[in-house]
Amino acid sequence: MAVPADDPPVFTDVDRAAAYLQELPRPWNLDYARAYGLAPTLARNVARRGWVLLEEPLLRYLTAPAPWARSNAAVLTARVRDLPHRATARPRCSRCRGYGSLVHGRALCVRCSLGPAPVPAADPAARLQELRALLRNGLQQPAR
Repeated sequence: MAVPADDPPVFTDVDRAAAYLQELPRPWNLDYARAYGLAPTLARNVARRGWVLLEEPLLRYLTAPAPWARSNAAVLTARVRDLPHRATARPRCSRCRGYGSLVHGRALCVRCSLGPAPVPAADPAARLQELRALLRNGLQQPAR
């Protein structure tokens, strides 16, 4: 059955992946045959592993420099086949608004949950006397 000329072409995920591979910046872009050969793997791995085809992180991962490689096409093929699961964005710490050291989706990062760092004593000899007094008094706070 012939398709009417008025209908827009239907693009599949494989077609989009092939077009993406052909449009990568040089020297990473692939010719038509290689792009369509690798496109089903790219479409499947992108969908299964949490990547989005037209976003910057995927482009950066696939086109990261590989100075040791002789063939960019071979490197690209290996990266597409071994595409890792994308790290999901972590929420910011509710106290310091940083991303570092968030564990298991907590509201606080590890650094903030431990509290502020102790302030070093200005005079170590005075702190030593204070600790000795604590030990002599059975670990009770000395009167100040």
